[in-house]
Amino acid sequence: QDEKTRPRVPIASSDVAMLLEAAGCDRVLAIDLHSAQIQGQFQHCPVDNLSMFEDFAEYFVGKVVPRLAEDAEVAVVSPDADGTARAKFLMGLLAARGVEKLSLAITIRQKTTTSITVNLVGDVAGKDCVIVDDIIDTGNRVCTCAEALIDLGAASVGAVSTHGLFSAKALAKLDASDLDYVVVSDTIPMSDDDFAKC
Repeated sequence: QDEKTRPRVPIASSDVAMLLEAAGCDRVLAIDLHSAQIQGQFQHCPVDNLSMFEDFAEYFVGKVVPRLAEDAEVAVVSPDADGTARAKFLMGLLAARGVEKLSLAITIRQKTTTSITVNLVGDVAGKDCVIVDDIIDTGNRVCTCAEALIDLGAASVGAVSTHGLFSAKALAKLDASDLDYVVVSDTIPMSDDDFAKC
């Protein structure tokens, strides 16, 4: 948690930063922090926040674009409003690598006790979509987003995420989902058994 969501609650990332510095930490190396503002929580040690998005852009251009139709339109999709900056960053990297006909879309999930409604900001009809997220934990968010995009007329859907936690039955959910591909980095080690499930 990197911000106050209501009065009288702590900012957990600030607490963690203070604990690390009190323990003697003199430098922090992170990969795609959930929010760049977390770097400012550290008062006495520098923070290097590395990004996987250059690698994701290279993968997309080298492996995904050749499989798309020549006149394909690509929509870079954030599965929530908080991830819009990540999606815009990847969109810029793809544009710099010559990917044309790019657009941005955002899905906004609204949960009730009985259902999940997904609203879309942007247009995905007939487009090849790539969902951009920082972490895939249970897989619920990315699978719900992919299902909504297909329902709204997307031609195809894939996902990239820096951290592949894959807890509970996430790999089975992803395998049964509408996703054509899921690309993650190795910030969280996976066993050979996990790779066999992919």
